Amino acid sequence: TTAEVTHWTGRPVASASTKEWAIRKQLYNLTDNAAVQAVGKIISRRCLETGIREVSLHLTSEEMKKEKMKKFISVIEESGIILSEPDMYRADNPHKDDTYDIPERKVKPWTVLE
Repeated sequence: TTAEVTHWTGRPVASASTKEWAIRKQLYNLTDNAAVQAVGKIISRRCLETGIREVSLHLTSEEMKKEKMKKFISVIEESGIILSEPDMYRADNPHKDDTYDIPERKVKPWTVLE
């Protein structure tokens, strides 16, 4: 069982696997629900330690139907990781004042007056 969080540039940010000795020695079976739950807790903890709170999950509908994947997703959500992208940040413009609007010009700059 392996989980990896990858930056949009393709570089791995955090990973967890039952191949790691520290995880392997705590598990009886490397592919059962306990292993999935352990990998989910560890990858979410590593993400939170590196400052990652929002992660976009790319799965097919067939993968989402699997019982182990449902368990993995629930463990990650319970740990505090948000599995959807946040809204786009829009900075407030302190120089724009909504109370004063510039009146629209009656004569356009390209209009020729005679």
